[in-house]
Amino acid sequence: MANDQRKLRRVQIAQLAESPEGREKIVAHLQHIVEGPAFRGSQRSEQFLRYIVEQSIARHFDLLKERMIGVELFGRSPSYDTGEDAIVRVTASDVRRRLLQHYGKYGSEAPFHLCLPPGSYVPEVEYSDPAGEECADAPALALPEMPAVSAEGRTREKLTGFWSAKRGLWALAALNLLVLGAVAGFVLWQRSSSAGFRSKSVLPWSAFFRENRRMILVPSDPNIAETEMIEGRQVSISDYSKRYYFAHNSVPVDQLPVDEQFEHHYLRGDKTSAVDLPIAIQIARLAEYNHRDLEVRGPRSLQFSDLKTDDNFIFLGSSQSNPWSAVFADQLDFRFAYDEQGHAEYIRNVRPRDHEQARYDASTDSSYAILALVQNPDQKGQVLLLGGLTAEATESAGRLAVDMQWLEETFHDCGLRESVTPHFELLMHLNWVAGYPNHIQVVACHALTGTPAHQPAAK
Repeated sequence: MANDQRKLRRVQIAQLAESPEGREKIVAHLQHIVEGPAFRGSQRSEQFLRYIVEQSIARHFDLLKERMIGVELFGRSPSYDTGEDAIVRVTASDVRRRLLQHYGKYGSEAPFHLCLPPGSYVPEVEYSDPAGEECADAPALALPEMPAVSAEGRTREKLTGFWSAKRGLWALAALNLLVLGAVAGFVLWQRSSSAGFRSKSVLPWSAFFRENRRMILVPSDPNIAETEMIEGRQVSISDYSKRYYFAHNSVPVDQLPVDEQFEHHYLRGDKTSAVDLPIAIQIARLAEYNHRDLEVRGPRSLQFSDLKTDDNFIFLGSSQSNPWSAVFADQLDFRFAYDEQGHAEYIRNVRPRDHEQARYDASTDSSYAILALVQNPDQKGQVLLLGGLTAEATESAGRLAVDMQWLEETFHDCGLRESVTPHFELLMHLNWVAGYPNHIQVVACHALTGTPAHQPAAK
């Protein structure tokens, strides 16, 4: 009986959208999701979710194949290699993660859930699931009447939804561990050619490779931004270093409300962002070519004592996604800040120069990033900060960081000279189409001695 009820509560979006009322519900619910915090800052995932839902409503299921999505949504050529270019699979995985995050906070308020089964690009509508089974292989049946749900029923729905989501979250955590392991493994075996790696004479790498110091790369922690969104407060670097991510740290997990149990299990994992992996791999290639070892450390495993060394550090992500980068913010003119009213991160220019703004915000199709080299206070090591207001912006900063020719041209155009100071900061602006950055431009360059700089041309 329970299994029959489960099947009745899982239907295809197209069937729900057959009536004007059902279609209106789907469109309104989709808008609520993409405008929520879970999808904020990821134009690519928002466009992906809109696309697959709209195509399902129109019954264009033939377009919901990996290659067709790559061509229609991401502008790939019809003959592109899906084995080499995993943009569709990576984005689908990110959409599943963001849906779990959204329903972890708003699931009890939603009339139904949108679900993207693993291995499929056809979304489904899911109602309460007494059997606690994951969205997977249930066939589409006729749409039942939505029964009134009591407070007790809502609590049971939240509990079953939480434990159903939990199984998928363990898989996500394992995937992220594999990502970190892939980076570490890549460092051990990769041997790149010398082409394009004239890094010993180009900042910031000339400062890194001048002396034989250990290099430690610390990727971002995307779940800490999600934690702050759910908690409604910012996690200080002091609390972060002590692993106090939640206000309820002193309360036993099994005594917490269901929503906070979800936070505890999902958001405490040591995960990293998908955009960090290619950046880390390229930096690993640079280190290998220059006969240096690169160690990858999860941000939640780092302690303040680790910074009291002469090692060189690379931090990926903004202050919100990687709180450790905030330790060095007082050396910068361009600093990540958080708008409490707008619930969004922005870049504050604490010492604006001629033709510079005091504040830089991301929009629906553009963003900003920072690339900066600073000194580790009271130590001999260098610190490279690389992060953006969105994933696309961080990806753009990563492109500049590993492109030796572009770096050389940028420093020449900026009038930055290592003989004066090796420490600098660059502010980058970019637009994006379908989640991919383009027209990437360095719009401001500051030598940390305060020397004015010019604005180089767009890339």
